[in-house]
Formats: sequence, structure tokens, C-alpha cells
Amino acid sequence: MDPIVRVGTPGTTTAVGAATFCIPATSGQAINQTAGLPGPGALRLPTSVTVTRCGDNAKNGPLEECDGTDSSNCPGACLANCTCPQTCGNNVVEFGEQCDGTSSSACPGQCGAPNTANACLCPPVCGDGLVGPGEQCDPGGINGAPPNVGSCPGVQCGLLSPCQCPPIQLPTCANNTLDPGEVCELPALGCGPLQACLGCQQCFPPPGVIPQQFICGNGNIEPTEVCELPAAGCGDGELCLGCTQCVPALPFPVCGNGNVETGEVCDLPAVGCGPLQACLLCQQCVDIPVAICGNGNIEPGEVCELPQRGCGPLQVCVACTQCAP
Repeated sequence: MDPIVRVGTPGTTTAVGAATFCIPATSGQAINQTAGLPGPGALRLPTSVTVTRCGDNAKNGPLEECDGTDSSNCPGACLANCTCPQTCGNNVVEFGEQCDGTSSSACPGQCGAPNTANACLCPPVCGDGLVGPGEQCDPGGINGAPPNVGSCPGVQCGLLSPCQCPPIQLPTCANNTLDPGEVCELPALGCGPLQACLGCQQCFPPPGVIPQQFICGNGNIEPTEVCELPAAGCGDGELCLGCTQCVPALPFPVCGNGNVETGEVCDLPAVGCGPLQACLLCQQCVDIPVAICGNGNIEPGEVCELPQRGCGPLQVCVACTQCAP
């Protein structure tokens, strides 16, 4: 059975509707006499179809300026393609024009000449509701003109620059500012105690797994610690064991254990020295021209010193510029 049903009279221009419908296969032998389809079945057909098109006497298309008798933009002059006639240079202000030659009351003497980028338009005035050359949008307001979003829908026109769309701020990780779209900022801005920020998207570790003990070996003698590796807080010839006790190691001072002992003026790399100095063989402090991050001494321009000097408990020094978290 041919499922295409043609309706109409040959040789006429009467609109014809044609459709093809598919229904599930059936083993039934009966014929649905109403629908004319094999087997028991039914179809639900639309009772009406709304079509918008140029020529239906209703300006309802996105590109239509008029449509037949619906021609308020150019009364009685709507073209067959549903646009209004426009001839820049005929001294008549038509739809889409702000001025035309001698008809320039909107901007006397400033009307754009034909065949130019600003043809039959007035110089752009921010607030007139029209998006002119150099404008991205227009807030309106002059003489009650409505706003025109132009190329920046959804944002406030002219928020920072007149008749310009405000810039879209993208999050920038590691700029020390918690931007929209970021969960946190490096190294730990927006995170809780004992957490660090990962990629500006996550505070780590999660609160449930944050360690509560102090960290032995970070260079800082913290609560519950007696000393700090390798020998901070210990006496001559002693070394720090597990940050819990000082134990005898050698019967004489050891240069380089981070502790200024008897017979030593300083200790490597700069313990006991002043800013912009380094310790030479534990016997003298010598001047150096620049601050060195990692020499154990907080120098001009540094907030802290690796790994944790100058920071609080459970913090670490990041690049000698800040304590985190």
C-alpha cells in the first residue's frame, strides 16, 4: 500500500500536503479501515500547523522589515522581499536611516554621505539607542531611547567604557587574587589551616585527612619538639634525634650541622650571620652582593626562609616570599 496520500487538483496552485508515516510491524490480519493501515494501529496527526513566511501580511520573521499590509516601518511601500526601500542620497529619511542629505534634522550638517561606512547615519552618540561605528552597544536614555545590547547581550553596556562591552574577566591562577571560577588561590588563599591550594580548583588535603602532628625536619622547633634536624637546639657535638632528643655524636664541634657551636663564629650556610652574608667554613661571615633564598637567613626582601624559618607551626616557606598554608 502506498502510504503517501496526495490531495489537490492537478493544474491548480492549491497548496498540497504530503506525508509518510512509519508504524511498527504487526502480525494482525485485520485492516484498520479508518486509517487504511495494515493491522490494528492508530496515528495522531497535528490538527493545525503554523507557518510564518514573507507574504503572510505579518512582520514575524527575524529579517523582515515589513510584510504586505504590515508596513508601519515604510507605510504602503513594502517590497516583495519584505524589506523597506532605502536609497541613501535621495534627501528622504527612510527606514534604517537617521538622516539623508538635506534631511538632517537629527544631526544638522553631519549626515554620513552615500557610499561611506556611515552612509545616511549620524555620528555615533552614546545614549541614543543606536549602535554606531566604534560602538559595541548603547545604553539608550537620550530622549527616552531604549537600550541596544548590540554585541554584548547579558552584560551591562558601558559599565567601564561608554558604549563598550565590559571585558570578560577570566580566572588567572597564581595572581594572588581569588577570581570568579576559582575555588582557591595559590598557595593557600581560600583554604583552611594545614591545607594548600592545587591548581586554584581544590584545597588539599581534604579536611578529614589533615594531619594534626607537627613536622619534624622543617627547620623550625615546633610545640612538642625538643630540637630540630640536624642539630638546632642542641649543644656542642650533639645531633637532634627525631626532633625529640639531643644525643651525643662527636666529642668536638661539627661545621655544617646548622648549630653554632663552641669555637665556631657561624654555621653553614649563613646561621649566625647578618643579612647579605654567608658563613665561610664556620669561621667568618663574608659579605655577598645579593640575598639568597635557601641560606637559612631571612634577608631584605624575604618574608621567610626555607624550609620554614619565620613561619608559624604547621606552615612552610614558599620561595622565601610567603608562609603557607
